[in-house]
Amino acid sequence: MEALPGPDFPTGAIVMGKSGIRRAYETGRGSVTVRSKVDIETSSSGHERISVSELPYMVNKAKLIERIRELVLEKKLEGITAIRDESDQNGLRIAIDVGLVPNPNLVLINFYKQPCLQTSFSFILIAIIHANPRTMSLRQFLVAYLEHQREFIRRRTEFDLKKA
Repeated sequence: MEALPGPDFPTGAIVMGKSGIRRAYETGRGSVTVRSKVDIETSSSGHERISVSELPYMVNKAKLIERIRELVLEKKLEGITAIRDESDQNGLRIAIDVGLVPNPNLVLINFYKQPCLQTSFSFILIAIIHANPRTMSLRQFLVAYLEHQREFIRRRTEFDLKKA
């Protein structure tokens, strides 16, 4: 856990908790909760705004915005007045304007209850050992990789020796 603290997703986001990672390292199977990186800002007009700067891995930005709009229309998300995609060449940014609510954190909690800004990501460590797929712990996975590299280098060296 010190050398490999967890997965590094290409889209960023925040991995919630370490128990799923630890379970995956020990058993070869695990699941982690990944949340969007959000900030609560105050706009120039004095209204609160939720700013999303990183999304969980495999979440489509356009589908996410559409899903939020659907939830607002279905009255499953309250307090949202507008949603805009402000992404540019500098990076991702989704601005969600919050209406006159006493606490924008309550709106954010409702986002996390709906599968919008938070997803679950499952992973399995599988390797093919002697033509058979096997689920392995991280330690077994690394040992198998090192054995494969040893065998590869031995065969390559024998080939080069015969060639010479």
